[in-house]
Amino acid sequence: MTEATSITSYLSSRPYPGRGLVLSRSRNGAVTVSIFLTGRSHASQARKLVLVDSALEVVSTDGASDDPLWHYSAIVARGSRLVAGNGRQVSDIAASEKGPAAADGEIRRQIYEPDPPIFTPRLTAGEKITTTLEGGAKETVNKASEGDWIMTNPGGEQHIISEKKFLGRYEVTDESGVYSAKGYCRAIPNPFGKPIEIMASWGSPQTGDERCLIADTCDASGKVDGEPYLIDADAFTKTYKQVEAQE
Repeated sequence: MTEATSITSYLSSRPYPGRGLVLSRSRNGAVTVSIFLTGRSHASQARKLVLVDSALEVVSTDGASDDPLWHYSAIVARGSRLVAGNGRQVSDIAASEKGPAAADGEIRRQIYEPDPPIFTPRLTAGEKITTTLEGGAKETVNKASEGDWIMTNPGGEQHIISEKKFLGRYEVTDESGVYSAKGYCRAIPNPFGKPIEIMASWGSPQTGDERCLIADTCDASGKVDGEPYLIDADAFTKTYKQVEAQE
């Protein structure tokens, strides 16, 4: 988002803004922290922000029982400290006597939101994500940048993808947190008959066994993007189905 873009127009251009924090500083140095909530399911829509003592709480509007996925302290003030976020890690960090030094540990301890089977990662810029196959084998490591998304395929493999690519390749479904691909990929079986390693487009080595496939995203005509990657054979079968290329 550029300086000339208002937060309203930026958010209205998103297919699903989700939850967000806006941190800003005025010309005289005053800091403002804002939070917004959106939702598709009833549980995520039936929420409101309420100021309770020194905390801005996300609470139910329909009397639903407390749920750690939907209800939490979004902003907590502790003396000169202000902690803001999208989950219950906010309260843990604010309550810690170790101050800001505890933040990284608390975020890493609460890696996922409690929303099985989706398990939405709480991702921070600079965090590393290890792609692990369903059988437990490590495939590759990638580092997240601000605004990146994490994809989890049906077999449980996780991959980091930039927001631009994600929004161009996937679209929302009626199920919260689940997206469907609107593009294609081309893939060939590993032609070497033994484990291989490539340098992936994200700059880290990626390994595959003798059954893996070499794949690349493409358009409907089959024209590839030029960013090849390896994918486990079982993960490929669970994630993709074969179609004919369009002329």
